[in-house]
Amino acid sequence: MPPTRTPALPSSADPARRLQDLTHELDSTRAAVEGAGLMLLVVAAADQSIRDANEVACRRLGYRREELLALHAGDIDPDIDEAMRHRFWSVLRSGEVLREERRFRTHGGDHIQVEVIASAARYGNDGVALVLARDISETRRAEVAQQRAIERRERESRLLAELAVHPGVASGDLETVCEWLLEGARALLEVSSASLWLVEDEGRRIRPHSVARTMGPVDSPAEPLWIDDFPTYFQCLRRGEVIDAGDALRDPRTRELTEHFLRPSGVRALLDVPVILAGELVGVICFEQVGRARHWSPEELSFARALAQIAAQAMLTRERLRDLQALRQSELRLRLAQRAAGVGSWEWSADGTVWWSEQLYTLFGVDPAHWQPSLENFLDLVHPEDRGKVSEAIGNAVRAGEWVQFEYRLCRPDGEERIFHESSLVQRDARGRALRIIGTALDVTERRRQEQRIQELAFFDPLTGLPNRTLFSDRIDRCLVEARRSGTGFALLFLDLDNFKQVNDSLGHTQGDALLREVSRRLVQALREQDTISRLGGDEFVVLLPGVTDPTHIAGIAARVLAELRAPITLDNFELSVTTSLGIGCFPQDGEDAETLIRNADTAMYAAKALGRDNFCFFTPAMNADAVRRLSLEAGLRRALEREEFELHFQPVYALTDDALYGAEALLRWRDPVRGLIPPGEFLAVAEHSGLILPIGEWVMLAACRQAMAWRKAGYPPIPVLVNLSAVQLLRADVAALAERALQASGLPADGLCVEITESTLMERVEDVLPMLHRLGELGVRVAVDDFGTGYSSLAYLSQLPLHVLKIDRSFVQAADRERHPAMITRAVINLARDLGLSVVAEGVETEAQLDWLRAHGCTAYQGFLRSPPLPPRLFAERVLAQKARVQ
Repeated sequence: MPPTRTPALPSSADPARRLQDLTHELDSTRAAVEGAGLMLLVVAAADQSIRDANEVACRRLGYRREELLALHAGDIDPDIDEAMRHRFWSVLRSGEVLREERRFRTHGGDHIQVEVIASAARYGNDGVALVLARDISETRRAEVAQQRAIERRERESRLLAELAVHPGVASGDLETVCEWLLEGARALLEVSSASLWLVEDEGRRIRPHSVARTMGPVDSPAEPLWIDDFPTYFQCLRRGEVIDAGDALRDPRTRELTEHFLRPSGVRALLDVPVILAGELVGVICFEQVGRARHWSPEELSFARALAQIAAQAMLTRERLRDLQALRQSELRLRLAQRAAGVGSWEWSADGTVWWSEQLYTLFGVDPAHWQPSLENFLDLVHPEDRGKVSEAIGNAVRAGEWVQFEYRLCRPDGEERIFHESSLVQRDARGRALRIIGTALDVTERRRQEQRIQELAFFDPLTGLPNRTLFSDRIDRCLVEARRSGTGFALLFLDLDNFKQVNDSLGHTQGDALLREVSRRLVQALREQDTISRLGGDEFVVLLPGVTDPTHIAGIAARVLAELRAPITLDNFELSVTTSLGIGCFPQDGEDAETLIRNADTAMYAAKALGRDNFCFFTPAMNADAVRRLSLEAGLRRALEREEFELHFQPVYALTDDALYGAEALLRWRDPVRGLIPPGEFLAVAEHSGLILPIGEWVMLAACRQAMAWRKAGYPPIPVLVNLSAVQLLRADVAALAERALQASGLPADGLCVEITESTLMERVEDVLPMLHRLGELGVRVAVDDFGTGYSSLAYLSQLPLHVLKIDRSFVQAADRERHPAMITRAVINLARDLGLSVVAEGVETEAQLDWLRAHGCTAYQGFLRSPPLPPRLFAERVLAQKARVQ
């Protein structure tokens, strides 16, 4: 999609200021497209070098940023030549936006198809192009696969139709039929060889009759084979079973062929179809694949059966050559052997006589003993909506046609609806009058269902059946065109289920999928037929409301949707209530293109979550500023990780009995080059929401362990470091493995590390966290419960958990010496810890009175500004580590 706007030329006369303005504009463009998954490249007009690129471009093209910025446009767009480059820059210099499909080359040498939108920006005499690229490789591959499937089906139909009317079938000329049949089938199935084997010597032997090979011949046995030497293989064929051995060396039906044929010839896959006449095996059509295993599709099996039936009919005709008169009467009927499974045939004569094959009765689901074949009875079976076109096609064939093909739906008496492909050949007299029509009906129901499935996979979500992102993009583009043409507007709703991950984790992904399907069903039920509901992914949905512009009406729809989704849902006899947060964007006031509308509705949805969830919120411009701030902060955190701008400060923990050093809590700080030292309260929420807390948390664990070990190597007394863990780390990271890696990398003994988990996080996820706690205990790492007293801990759980330390929340500590309730809670925590054999640490001690109260009531240790604020490592060593440490 095009960028929201092209960077304007700086107006300042100061070159440095102009560069700064242009850089700011490029950063704005990058932020606008980053979340949409678009590649952004900045290409210099002078030398075609790549001046800038966003993270999506680096990731998708497989380059590190510095590698990509060392390239030129031709390195990633190998198809561009000088003429194309001249046209490209001519269009951009004219002020137009260029949009076309290109082929980009990745670092690994692969090519991806992309949709490119480019616009120009100028700086003095220099010019650059802003190039946005969207990867459309999957869409193009799906289109190619679908087209190939259609073309292959058409080629199969043509081959079967040609064989059905081939003179060799009617005359019994098996050699001529095999030449067409085997070579055509070999090319269509893309196999190494195709051959026909005939049974002889009263069923005791089988010999090769005809073989069609690729340029590299397959050494098929030239001599007959004794059937009794391969009992399993021929028993399957005699039962009429198609042997579709994708890996013939492992398939039990073909394993006995291994030493005699498979290994010497190098054949790995077989598709062998029995040729049956009067219930007897008379031959086998064999398709062989050399060198590799392969899967045989149902369509390929059906095609092979049809070929076997044609071969059978040709063989049957050959056996009846003695009776010439019978042959003349049966020539046209022999053409009915055009298909095998799924094909029936019929014949109509000018005198009104109608004949149906036995297979046609079976396919149509009617009993020949009680069913008279006629045009009228046939049309009664045709779907009412298709009768008109079927009657017209038959009428046209009788009047002027020769070869007619059409499709129709047929309603069998048992209620099942099937789809048939009809092929008919008209025979005429010298005056052009129709003497007879010979036709075949091929059951293509499964093939059409597969094609429909391909269509659904391309444009619909496979889990819910709702339109996917691709189809939604098309719908919103159409809605934008109509709204601009008519001067009206529309609304877009962005929905996100509240706490869906918790449901998914607790009940399992199967129930989570069932919940998403039920939510989709309720959305469809709550909205109009003309509204588009799409699942973007995960638990995010968007709704397009064409023609709805009144805010009161929109609010009513949003409230109705929330109420519909709020109603209890029963999953596997478990009832739960799921709420939703909903954001609203309106065209044109909240965005004049799809990307802006969706982004602003998404922003409004997060505002609804901030209001307490189960709510809806209209977008306002102020929200956009908050979103930009969050995105900027997130981008800054990513840069901070890359540039190593994080650092740790350490706050000492002292024992209350003798004031010895008890430990040091590691506290994260961000030293931004512009803003200076930033406390964690300003960025941790964004880090957790974006998932950056995982790499940041891993860095904190490793840095804390390395610092503790560095103090020991410097001769300071050994003290444990306390490292805080976030809820996101507990849910999405293997904390025990992380701790083990940090200890191994730093050389710190396990008793030198203590991890802190907040009480609320522990109690909310105790069943999930318990295995991790035991693994930490096995490593020798201690565990502390932070902010104790603010949650709702179960005493039964506390007595069973492998814990070592309880840390009393500062809100109780700072009021314990003055207020009754905080004092009661603090005393209770101290007594509880003593009874459970745990140490207890008081946080946030700021006065001597607080310290005296804690000492009097038996608290183990304390930390706070009374003794020391958090200090950088060097100052901590100078001011604190000179004291004698005591390790609990």
